[in-house]
Amino acid sequence: SKQWYQRRVRGVQFAGEDAPIPFLTCNAGSGVNVEEADFDYGAKICDEKLEYLVNKSYEELSLQKSKIKECGVIFIEPLGVLRSNRELVLEMMMETFGVSTYYAGPSPIMALYASGRGSGTVIQCGHSFCETITIYEGYQIPGSLKSSRGHCGKGISRHLNALLEGHDESKIENIKRDIDLLKPCNQYTLPDGSVVSDDSLIDGIKTEMFGESGGIAEMAYHAIMSSDIEARRHIFVNVILSGGTTLMGGFPETFQEELCKVARPLHADRARIKTVSSPERKYSSWIGGSIVGSLSCYKNAHISKEMYEESGPSIIHKYMPYGEVELLDH
Repeated sequence: SKQWYQRRVRGVQFAGEDAPIPFLTCNAGSGVNVEEADFDYGAKICDEKLEYLVNKSYEELSLQKSKIKECGVIFIEPLGVLRSNRELVLEMMMETFGVSTYYAGPSPIMALYASGRGSGTVIQCGHSFCETITIYEGYQIPGSLKSSRGHCGKGISRHLNALLEGHDESKIENIKRDIDLLKPCNQYTLPDGSVVSDDSLIDGIKTEMFGESGGIAEMAYHAIMSSDIEARRHIFVNVILSGGTTLMGGFPETFQEELCKVARPLHADRARIKTVSSPERKYSSWIGGSIVGSLSCYKNAHISKEMYEESGPSIIHKYMPYGEVELLDH
């Protein structure tokens, strides 16, 4: 795929559909800059930006305001989002838009559901962050929730900007798109006349993403090892890749190799390790949410208008909790 490098986008669609309608987070002339309106990592959401994004979502669906109140909403959120942000989203959906029901699904858990599994470790690597979680038989494993801002698409861009200083952003994005971690074959001439090869760029990206100390493979390994010893054999063969950055050429193979390097000497030579990388993994979190919204049991999991009016926004922490997230390199 040549689409993995696309900057962070939002997506919306009705439950049961095969793929979301993606839309960029910043439109010329909108008057609202939402490019950095991330719903994660300690940044408080701006009411204006959130309302703009929700309105834009409904516009993409051509959904009339009179119909919005008849629809429930599933909101896919990152791990580590502020408690106040979770409450704000629920409050706005209920108070401003008047939706009938609301459900908040952590992105990597939705990716696991999209894979058709009830157990596994998910590595969600997108534009702005990388996060891990281990689920065993439907239960979150404490200590497995980890989040990093370094091992992501932005991290790769920062690394290339440092190596290819002098190139404009579009040129660097084209280079980023073409790189294959397994097939170095290109050379690039810098503005000063010097030449940089794929080899040096790939070595730097591998160090940035998979470095032995604190890289993605190590994050995944520690997430797996957070589970009970009886569960680990099953978890090791259900390691799920998700997010647009994992579509980078050679990413699944490199991740598998690096995870084996980390796990086998420390765990057991006989340990089988299997990485699952669906072709649709760029949107796997959304697909998982679409599946959840189509299930009959969803009706018993969402927050209804009546429940919200009785308990207020804090009800989200009771009905849709998740464990403490370890924030890395923040």
